[in-house]
Amino acid sequence: SKIQYLIKNNHIVIDGFDAKPSLKLHGGEIISGEIIEIRNTEIVPQKIDLDIIYEDDDIAVINKASGIVVHPGNGNYQNTIVNGLTYHFNTLSSKDKSRPGIIHRLDKDTSGILIVAKNNFSHDFISSQFAKREVYKEYEALVWGEVESSGSVDGLIGRDKKKRTLFTMVDKNGKFSKSDYYFIKSYNPISHVKLVPS
Repeated sequence: SKIQYLIKNNHIVIDGFDAKPSLKLHGGEIISGEIIEIRNTEIVPQKIDLDIIYEDDDIAVINKASGIVVHPGNGNYQNTIVNGLTYHFNTLSSKDKSRPGIIHRLDKDTSGILIVAKNNFSHDFISSQFAKREVYKEYEALVWGEVESSGSVDGLIGRDKKKRTLFTMVDKNGKFSKSDYYFIKSYNPISHVKLVPS
């Protein structure tokens, strides 16, 4: 089974010195720390209601509700979409053992369509389409303030250094990201917009 070790206060000592999370290992180092918890992170199938809007031999398409996590991690080891998938389906792609069937993800608080691979062939095929940006994605959102009728937001996006579950647009080593936005309606001071990642 897969085991996750939680280190007390993220305090790790390497070769007798306090280590920063950014330290790169070269091999042969002695690593020590006080383990405060050992958690089994093997995926447990759970009977969870999944809104399946399409299914065939290769894929399933799930209408994901807001508020549910897609796959286990960061304190959410149960009641995720993956827990429900492993209960509901006999076979799922095994490209990533910690996320069987998951080709892409949606944030916990985002609702939308999730494509699930039931075998490795469909996983590779659809992953390739995402990588080549051949999949059209469209979102709707409520944003604070008034926006122009249309425009785009772009920049280098990466994980926030303090809150690792968040992303920030100011990471000089991040991945380039761009989304076009289109104004739909004003609910002053909130704007309803359509977002299209490109």
